[in-house]
Amino acid sequence: MNVYRLAVTTLALLVALIGTSALPGAPASAGARPLAALDADKNRLDAAGRLAGPDVHAWYVDAATGEIVILAADPAKATAFARAAGADPSAVRVEPSAARPAPYADIRGGDGFMVEGKGRCIVGFTVRSGTTGGFLTAGHCGERGDVATTADGTPIGVFEASSHPGDDYAWVSLHPGWNPRGAVVALGTERPIRGAGPAPIGASVCQATPIAGWHCGVIQQRNVTVNFPEGVITGLVRTSVCAEPGTSGAPFVSGDQAQGLTVGGSGNCATGGTTYFQPVAEALSALGLTLVTS
Repeated sequence: MNVYRLAVTTLALLVALIGTSALPGAPASAGARPLAALDADKNRLDAAGRLAGPDVHAWYVDAATGEIVILAADPAKATAFARAAGADPSAVRVEPSAARPAPYADIRGGDGFMVEGKGRCIVGFTVRSGTTGGFLTAGHCGERGDVATTADGTPIGVFEASSHPGDDYAWVSLHPGWNPRGAVVALGTERPIRGAGPAPIGASVCQATPIAGWHCGVIQQRNVTVNFPEGVITGLVRTSVCAEPGTSGAPFVSGDQAQGLTVGGSGNCATGGTTYFQPVAEALSALGLTLVTS
């Protein structure tokens, strides 16, 4: 009986000495800030997010420790951000973060993009150079070093090479977070790309654009030289597909095979016209790129 009472007393003393906060899964210590107060400080950081700057990467409430965690490449800037937001400095813990997160988004043939200071063009086909993803577009869309962006100005990538006139192709390497997919899309309708076998004269081809959708016709001639206002371009393919202004770089496909990049043409889709494309196989070979396939 005495032994039993001694064991119970000893266990009670151990629990009192250790404390429940040391037990696995126990709540934060009594000195930690209440969750409601942490959430309020987190909301202050959210409201001041525009002040964070590129070196402050993320922030969240750590309920287990009763702190707000800020992930940042520069601890001083994280602390300054917390102060500027009005958060309690004593509740903030800064942890190192080497890489700034980037949005993950798909890039497909037929997607539109902007070139800073030069206007709008269209993604032709997605490609890779080693492990670097990118896409082909028309050469007259941009020069080496030009930045490709979304319509709201978010950078997508940079022009690595461009050939125009003579030829009319260029390739853009993608920034981290952008995922090149082996597909072509137009107004929500997507087609897989499984190769780049050239279709013969008389074969059906279709052009994909984000505004007008799919326009189809046939291949009429190959190895055509066209005298455009910007210069002579050789080795083009002539088609009966109609096109409209603003479709430079748009992909031409035949079935699931990539054919070429829209260069230009004449006429319109109200009365009919002629459109020329730069063969994709020539661009891939000249630039040393690999087509991304489905």
